[in-house]
Amino acid sequence: MKAEVAVQALEVCKDRLFILPLDLGSNESIENAASAFREHFDHLDVLVNNAGILLDDADLILTISGDVLNQSIDTNTIGPLRVTKTFLPLLKESSDGRVINVSSLG
Repeated sequence: MKAEVAVQALEVCKDRLFILPLDLGSNESIENAASAFREHFDHLDVLVNNAGILLDDADLILTISGDVLNQSIDTNTIGPLRVTKTFLPLLKESSDGRVINVSSLG
């Protein structure tokens, strides 16, 4: 898993990093990640939404298939909203909880 490699590269703060794999398209996966987080921590200071996709045949928005468009919207828009809503109670427990949404151009 790429996240585990990243943690090893950050050896200096390895004891403060916690990997939570989740599937943005799955409410169950998001809930499981939040539950796993709650087992170790009582609050969340920063949530970074950094997932996104650009599918190969998404070059022209006017010719994109409905399925590809729906998958893109679900991953890029609805997914981060699901994660934020699920982790919101933990963010509210922080004295200064923040949500950071990362976006990029294709």
